[in-house]
Amino acid sequence: MIVTVKNEIWKKLFVDETDRVLAILRSQKLFGSEKAVVGPDGIVKYETNIENRRYMLKQSGVLIATAQPVYAADADHFAIPIPPRPVGLSVQMRDGTRWRVVRGEKNTVEIQSPVGTGRLSGFFAIRPLAFEIPDGCNVFLFVGLYALIEYMMHEDDIWIV
Repeated sequence: MIVTVKNEIWKKLFVDETDRVLAILRSQKLFGSEKAVVGPDGIVKYETNIENRRYMLKQSGVLIATAQPVYAADADHFAIPIPPRPVGLSVQMRDGTRWRVVRGEKNTVEIQSPVGTGRLSGFFAIRPLAFEIPDGCNVFLFVGLYALIEYMMHEDDIWIV
C-alpha cells in the first residue's frame, strides 16, 4: 500500500490513494521529542520517545520496540563541527524479531522486517513523501517506525544557541 505523508502545522497526516486519513503523527508536547500515533478516530495507538540515545516505541504505555542508530564503521563520533550521520537503525521488537532500517541515497529509507519491506521516498523532499507499507501490515506500527526514522534522520543536527 502506498501512503502519502502530508505535513500540516504540528502534525503529519498519513493518507491513502483516496485521500482518506489512515493515521496522524503529532507531538505530545509543544516542545520535546515525544510523539503520538493517532488513529482517525482520535485514539492514541502508539507513543514514541528518546531516552539516552535509545528510541522507544510504546503501545498503551508498554514498551514494544527499542531502536539504536547504526553508524558506518569509520564514523568519528567526536568530529567537530559535524557529528556522524547514522546509516540506519537496528530495531529490536518485543517479540524478539529484529527489524533493520537502512538509509539510502538521497535520504531514501528502507524498512526491512519479517513481514515485508517498506520504503520511504527522499526524506527531506519538499513534496509529500511516498511511504510504501507492505500489504497486510499494521499501518499504525509503520507510522510509529516512521517517527523513529524521523529521530534518526535528525540525529546529526547541530543545535546552535
